[in-house]
Formats: sequence, structure tokens, C-alpha cells
Amino acid sequence: MDLANLLQAQEEQLLRDDVRQNAALRKRYLADSFFEIGSSGKFLYEDVDEAQNYDLGTVQMQLSHFRLHPLTEEVALVTYEILNERTGIRSLRSSTWQLFDGQWKMVFHQGTIKGD
Repeated sequence: MDLANLLQAQEEQLLRDDVRQNAALRKRYLADSFFEIGSSGKFLYEDVDEAQNYDLGTVQMQLSHFRLHPLTEEVALVTYEILNERTGIRSLRSSTWQLFDGQWKMVFHQGTIKGD
């Protein structure tokens, strides 16, 4: 599997409710130093261990327009669009992924509500 397909598959895993609601499953994809700025503009959390009881809620989202932007051999930026199927709101997303001991993990994520 090439890197673009791998990272898209991992982004899609992070949209699944069973992964979002389970800290151990999230930790498979998120670096220990992970932090996020949500589409609301709020800083959500910095430490995956501190976020064990963080309620991410359930989602019904569709990912599209996925693009890989390699930065180095061990760091990649991905960008894509999300449609929240419950609200109809579209957002632009970006994530930075880093290779740790052979495993790609997300170190940063940001969502921005898409303007019309």
C-alpha cells in the first residue's frame, strides 16, 4: 500500500465511532504529543493519555479530495475535505503525520469550516 492510501485509510479509521470512543484504539494512530485545533477553533487536547476520557461524540462523516504532501521521508502533511452528513457542514482538514518506529502516527490535526 502506498503512503497516500495508508494515511487516507488511517484518517478514515479515526472517523469511526468505535475508534473515536476508545483511547487504546486512538493511540494506534495518534502520537503521544498529538494535539488538535477543531473546526470550532478550540484547542481540543494535547496528550493522548490525558484524553482517555475525552468524549469525541459520534460522527457520520464522508472524506473526499484527499491529497498527500510529503515534507520529508518521515513527515507528511495530508489535506482533505469532510462532509458532516448529520449537519451538512463541510470542513477543510489538515493533518501532520510522522513515522515512529515504522508506524505512521498523527501529530497534529486542524479543521476549518469551509466558506461558501
